[in-house]
Amino acid sequence: TAGQTAPFSVVASGTPPLSYQWRKNSSPITGATSASYTTPPTVAGDSGASFDVQVSNSAGSLNSGTAILTVNALVVSGLTLNPATVTGGTPSTATVTLNGPAPAAGVTVGLSSGNTSAATVPDTVTVLANATSATFTVTSIAGTALDSSVITATFNGSANATLTVNPPAVSAVTLNPTGVIGGALSTGTIILNGPAPPVLRGIAVSLSSSDPSVATVPTVTSVPADATSVTFPVTTLAVTSQKSAIITAT
Repeated sequence: TAGQTAPFSVVASGTPPLSYQWRKNSSPITGATSASYTTPPTVAGDSGASFDVQVSNSAGSLNSGTAILTVNALVVSGLTLNPATVTGGTPSTATVTLNGPAPAAGVTVGLSSGNTSAATVPDTVTVLANATSATFTVTSIAGTALDSSVITATFNGSANATLTVNPPAVSAVTLNPTGVIGGALSTGTIILNGPAPPVLRGIAVSLSSSDPSVATVPTVTSVPADATSVTFPVTTLAVTSQKSAIITAT
């Protein structure tokens, strides 16, 4: 693969000492005078080059058979996302992989998102010299419904991976305090598993009480855009004995 070195070796026998001279396209290679030779990092233009070695001793010289070098183009060979499913507003880490090490100048890989309303990516990512991979951040967008985007990396070819973006959902409801004298107030807190979407200026959450004769709540409250929580009042009623009510948010 372009950027990698190519090793050659020969086994010869005869009256010592044996001398070696490697050649590329019939021209001697300076300093290549041992039984093995390794090329510098290859480039696409090296593909098709011929290599052989001339072995000499006091009796004369003999040329080896010819080896033809094939250099495959350096290409993007893979793209992974971790995680591949997120709640909108939560990032994912992408890893782009090449089929060989990047040359000294590095490799600039183009990036794109097939659905920028679900996820965005930088325009490019650089694979540094001698590295075979690089990471970048995929930024997911909070929305009100399940969505997805195909992320594509391009360099002499392409690879893609799909990011699934879930809408935020209620992950917990807390009460403070959890026990009161009837008639006193408690404060409820709704916690989402991701930021509320900017669309519609937040997200509406329905509230209910399992026993309105004990405690009442607003029927609906809204988590503001980009927030992950909101508080609401829980109003209790006077009772003649200890009672409880389950507060639910959906």
